[in-house]
Amino acid sequence: MQEISEEARLTMRAFLDVIALAEPMIAELWRSHQLTLGHVQALRFLKLQSELAGDLAKKMHVAPASLTRVLERLEQRKFITRAIDPTDRRRIVVTITPEGLDVLAGIKPWFASPVFAAIQALDTQSSTTVRQGLKILADQVDGMVRENQRCL
Repeated sequence: MQEISEEARLTMRAFLDVIALAEPMIAELWRSHQLTLGHVQALRFLKLQSELAGDLAKKMHVAPASLTRVLERLEQRKFITRAIDPTDRRRIVVTITPEGLDVLAGIKPWFASPVFAAIQALDTQSSTTVRQGLKILADQVDGMVRENQRCL
């Protein structure tokens, strides 16, 4: 096993601290709506436009099989529809329903949370730095996951 740098250790601790802050919000999301972050992420993408299932999986950085489970749950609750693409019967088009838009609009407690209040209190430079850092981390993880999938 490679040696862990102090910088990596400190960054991981900071990341875990943020996750700990988000846990009550995630629990409330499940309690109030029986939705996971994956469900909400899919609905947020679909709010912008209908997506091919394969494209949605890529945008969400998940394997197609994992997305299928998310979509099954959302479809059971009538938050999305899935239909065969008329131009290519191998592809599935996923569309958010009015019920899906309603449930997404109802997820307001996040904006009343201490985490959101802290985000709002950041000055522009700090807010930009946080966003850029999180994007760098997400892109790094996504690249490593994709590389590992290619190696399997």
